[in-house]
Amino acid sequence: SLSEIEKLFGIPIEVEDIEVRSLNEVRLKNLLLKDLSGDTMVHANEVQAYLHTARLLRGEVKINTLILSAPDIRLNRETPDSPLNIQFVLDAFNGDNKEKKDIDLRINQISVYDGRFAYDVMSEATDSSRFDSNHIEIMDFTCNVSLKHLYKDELDVNVRSISGEEKCGFRIDKFKARLKRDGYRFVLNNLEVWTPSSNIASGSLELRADSTWSKLSLYGDVASDCFTPDEMAPFVNLPKNKIPQLAFNVDGYYSNDSIDIILSAATLDHDIDIDAKAQMAAPLTSERCGKVVVEKCYVNEEMLAEVFKMAKIDNAGYDIVSKLGNTVIKGELAIKKGSIETDATLSCRSGRLSAKGRLKNDGRYSVNLRA
Repeated sequence: SLSEIEKLFGIPIEVEDIEVRSLNEVRLKNLLLKDLSGDTMVHANEVQAYLHTARLLRGEVKINTLILSAPDIRLNRETPDSPLNIQFVLDAFNGDNKEKKDIDLRINQISVYDGRFAYDVMSEATDSSRFDSNHIEIMDFTCNVSLKHLYKDELDVNVRSISGEEKCGFRIDKFKARLKRDGYRFVLNNLEVWTPSSNIASGSLELRADSTWSKLSLYGDVASDCFTPDEMAPFVNLPKNKIPQLAFNVDGYYSNDSIDIILSAATLDHDIDIDAKAQMAAPLTSERCGKVVVEKCYVNEEMLAEVFKMAKIDNAGYDIVSKLGNTVIKGELAIKKGSIETDATLSCRSGRLSAKGRLKNDGRYSVNLRA
């Protein structure tokens, strides 16, 4: 009953009307769930619950499917280190917490339609100029999530679909993934992310940590048939309309002290086509550097001119571009804190050239070309 669920959570649940449509279907109108401070945490115009009736006789409330229509979900924490206001609900679902339970509550699947989701760290100021991780608001929020397994240090969640638009303007049309946790090992399988102009996919991403979270390792693959850098403007500073749409494939490994990456990338019209490998120390210092081996980098003449503009090379650079034409580059980049040194061979209109140069933090690039 509703009173037993209230006892499980330790707070009152307000409902305007309850309609029992069959032995296994219950509808709640205008559900209101407040947090321990008495503030609204979840409000939904309508909630449909499809129950596993056989388990009710054993004192278990197993909800096969929970559907929320037009919910307003408000999560918050007082400071970055404080628990979420919904933590007491998560504790109630924790399979290890058996204290003061007269019923056992489980939810297999949650679906949300036409919702609003908000997350706020109350102590932090708001930055309205870009995406603010301390103050998130997602409108037109929909999701379909299956909770396969949910315990304190174990997790198995199948996200069939999530979509919505954040207040900064970034929109996700579809997010899909399977997330598993076993202690300090997290695995994300079958990831798909679709936005209005991009898509990203991953077969597997795995994160491992020690008990203090001081040692981390991450490895896996990420690929895209079409990635639009302009969509990332709310998150990172990029020159608008300067970076073309890309297709890429990245396979790599990260740990506290090293990064290894294999990269293939190309613009959709193949003005640029790159195959490269990177090995870098983390973090970069003046003594600890990284190395990028460029196995092939094709750049056509028009795109080469744009690269020279972005690298702030003066007008003399355009004479260089006309001499180079369509260019294939092979070589190495030595990446240090504050600069990138290049040592490459160019196959171009003027023949075969040797290029040694340096790219500084201010974006200026100086290069010495020799036949």
